[in-house]
Amino acid sequence: MGARGPQTVRSGLRAELHETVESLDPWLDGWRDLAARLALPYSSPEWMLAFWQHRHARGAHLHAVTVCDAQERLVGVLPFYLERRRARPPVLWLLASGIGQRTSPLAVPGREAEVAAAAAPLLGRGLPASVVLPAMPESVWPEVLAHEVGAVRSPRRWQASGGLLVDLAADHESWLAVRSRTFRKKRVRRLRDLAAAGLTLRQSTDDSLAEDLAATFRLHRLRFATESRRSSLTSDVEAAVRHAATAMLARGTCVHLVLDGPEGAVGGDLYFVAGERMCGWNGGFDPSWAHVSPGTCLLDEAIRVAHERGLGVLDLGAGEQAFKRRFATREESLEWTQVVLRPAMARVLDAERALRTARTRARALLARWSPAASVAAERTLEVAALV
Repeated sequence: MGARGPQTVRSGLRAELHETVESLDPWLDGWRDLAARLALPYSSPEWMLAFWQHRHARGAHLHAVTVCDAQERLVGVLPFYLERRRARPPVLWLLASGIGQRTSPLAVPGREAEVAAAAAPLLGRGLPASVVLPAMPESVWPEVLAHEVGAVRSPRRWQASGGLLVDLAADHESWLAVRSRTFRKKRVRRLRDLAAAGLTLRQSTDDSLAEDLAATFRLHRLRFATESRRSSLTSDVEAAVRHAATAMLARGTCVHLVLDGPEGAVGGDLYFVAGERMCGWNGGFDPSWAHVSPGTCLLDEAIRVAHERGLGVLDLGAGEQAFKRRFATREESLEWTQVVLRPAMARVLDAERALRTARTRARALLARWSPAASVAAERTLEVAALV
């Protein structure tokens, strides 16, 4: 396995700290298997390490911990990075934090406490002031980490959103059969309108993915610009998603749906798969085709594809779009959690959280009053965050 990083042994489990991507290579298959077992595509190595390479690596330190048993079988992965910013306390973040919903440490079910206990001494290296767990459903991890790593207070929930889910049936026809008559009639009408407009749906292949993703990213930005909204699709996020999608499509764990028009793509949606779950990441469409409801058509096709793959749930992620609610069968809360480790930094972290909240509210108010003013004021808010 080559040179190993710092290690600890506790209760028959060996934890190892990884500060380079190369040192993780022997554990990638086990990591991938855990992500599939727990149905968490955004905790897979392909997704997380793509974001390390393209987004986090500048100014941060990889701080991933693997935990294996006496037979060298992987039982847990805690894929963090340590961020140190000028005049701010060091923080442990999960790789790809905030980019995909349901990002989590991984452990064999029922062994989370053992894994956290074995990893705790290594997580504490570098003296992080806190551990941030982003966009997670209800989980034992915040309390387990708080207990084992030594939190100075109970985990704090500092942001929450709703995740919409579509529970799937044995097959697509069975799922449609229990939808309302109105739902089914509107679906037939949409498909008829697509055909009349010369639009077709397809899935990207290994050969077409690069061009198809470029079109989806372009359409995403076009839609946001038309609505005077601020997109999170920065150049580094785009590069990371392209990297992850390419690797995951080759493994059969990425689905990219394209809505083609007479002159090229007019819509696209990107999904990732682990275990029985298919998660929607993002997409876009040409606003000039809004009359045929491209977002709804793409989601309808995603449900058909998920059934075709024999999956159990389609995760639509956060977002309150009305068309998502027409398909969703339930909602699940997704919470951001902060585990504070150093007493002297608790007040500093509270102040930073209050500042982030104020910035978010200020953006929302500015966008409501004047979209142009909100864009112009963004730099001022960013400067204020550094004060």
